[in-house]
Amino acid sequence: MGVEHSWLRLIPSELRNRGRSLTDIGVNTIAWTKTDAIEVIKILSESGYKILGGDVIDASKDKPCYTYDNWSSDKKTKGLDNWDEIVRVSWEDAVNYINAYREGRRKILYDVVSITLEEYKQIEEKKRELRRLKDLNR
Repeated sequence: MGVEHSWLRLIPSELRNRGRSLTDIGVNTIAWTKTDAIEVIKILSESGYKILGGDVIDASKDKPCYTYDNWSSDKKTKGLDNWDEIVRVSWEDAVNYINAYREGRRKILYDVVSITLEEYKQIEEKKRELRRLKDLNR
């Protein structure tokens, strides 16, 4: 498939192989049908990943393209401190978005963006450092 992400090892090969690589349009990710995307989200969430959000792709034609529809769990998880709660809320938000999305007659796929607790902590530390540096320059 050509796409490499550490979380892909969590996805059973049968499910992974049903995904659609987007490398041919210059994006290093995989997109799935509604049912498969929800299964991927479930697996990632059960493995402790926060679902940051995702994008909607129209694969009705030869070359898939982004619809520019997307979701982000940031607003729903802002202010939550417990990682398990953050993971649960982000899972619910992602599944609700995908289930509510009106696909019509198009062949719609979804890509999923996720993060581990360790990655989250690293990003938060970098953000704190940037704020500290910004304060020093005032």
